[in-house]
Amino acid sequence: MLEVLALHRLHVEVPVRAEYVGSVEAAQMPERARNEISSYLGGMISRSEGLGRAQSAWWTADPPGPPPEIRRLCTCPVTDFDHASRRAIDRLVTMTPAQAKSGLVVFIRDAADDGNTTLLCLKMLLSQESFTRFLEAAEAADAITVDDITNILPSPEELKKGALIPHPTGTADLRVVDEQMRDAAEYWMRFLGARARPREPELAKLVAGTVLEALVSITHDEEGARSAVAAELGSVVQGVENLSVRDFVQAVGVRAETDTLRLLNEVEARDQTLLQAETILTPIAARRVDTVIELDDGIKVRGPAWALDGRWRARQRQNGTGWVLEIDSVRRPEPKRVIRSQ
Repeated sequence: MLEVLALHRLHVEVPVRAEYVGSVEAAQMPERARNEISSYLGGMISRSEGLGRAQSAWWTADPPGPPPEIRRLCTCPVTDFDHASRRAIDRLVTMTPAQAKSGLVVFIRDAADDGNTTLLCLKMLLSQESFTRFLEAAEAADAITVDDITNILPSPEELKKGALIPHPTGTADLRVVDEQMRDAAEYWMRFLGARARPREPELAKLVAGTVLEALVSITHDEEGARSAVAAELGSVVQGVENLSVRDFVQAVGVRAETDTLRLLNEVEARDQTLLQAETILTPIAARRVDTVIELDDGIKVRGPAWALDGRWRARQRQNGTGWVLEIDSVRRPEPKRVIRSQ
């Protein structure tokens, strides 16, 4: 049940400052406004990390836990929520760099029947739109009017920066969103006192490339290495369970009939973060990794990495210069002519 929310303006100027607005118990809000606010919570819960729309994150403090300002927002009485929210945005002010964008900061707390709370921290970029309307009762000269609407909140799908505490599946401490950057902005993560796992599709792409490079360095067999990595990616894609990167590397080593410990060491030497316990491959993220083979004259061959990487090979022409690309296929190739979109 939506319990309470607080909202304040963050002005990014010199110096960065907060404009306090206040807090309100959800029961005192108009029903439509309350329903709209609840949709932000539902939107954060349903966001797919496998599609890169959110990231898992963990507390960086020792012992693990949120900063005091965030903890207080999660646990304080409703009557103290406004004061706690002011201390929280004060913390955000100290973390925000001059190149960040101004916005509306909203803290939303939801309370379950068992007494546990969920906290949603949002930074919203406000927008402006102009609407041209027809006024039925007006004279013709005044029937067409243009209305300027300012301070429009983004929809839950358009939300660019947020954090949900705790993580909705319990597999991490919290879920974060930062769609303004490839990785979560440093100042937003420092404000939360957390570190985020790379976005799952980007991580899957990085793992596939790094493991392939490491395996080739051991076996000196690029085609065989591609086949081993692609086969194991296919196993992940066709499965339903997440797989740790460490287990993925070991499975690739077994497929390639090479020393798995040596392969793990080669991968770690290239990127130490890949073998951390929380670094995983998910079926939906592995499915999104494509291989693109670029030829001359604007010709490209593209397909899922798990399906394509084990089926192509390049060889030099026997007569003349250049290369020949060969791709195995069960079906007879049937070319189609289409119009390019651009």
